[in-house]
Amino acid sequence: MALLVESLIERELRRRMKAQNPESLPLYPEDRRCRAPTTERVFDVFRDVRRHRLQRADGTVHQCFYDELTELQRTVLRVLGYSPKAYFRAGENR
Repeated sequence: MALLVESLIERELRRRMKAQNPESLPLYPEDRRCRAPTTERVFDVFRDVRRHRLQRADGTVHQCFYDELTELQRTVLRVLGYSPKAYFRAGENR
């Protein structure tokens, strides 16, 4: 299952890169460009994004806030067709 999901992510990102015409993304160390991103590289870009939740004593969430996204993270989301708001909203139910 994991390999199938990885393949779908890679296919969608590469397809959208062709359609939107960014030839490559700076996913490698030292901002080296990548023409055929792998899921591993994409996940690595988002590895340090954290969500913080302040909870009341009864366990209800008082406030959620997130780390600021880098320009590369925003670019990857934009290529995939997601806004930063939608990206963070997807994780709020956990």
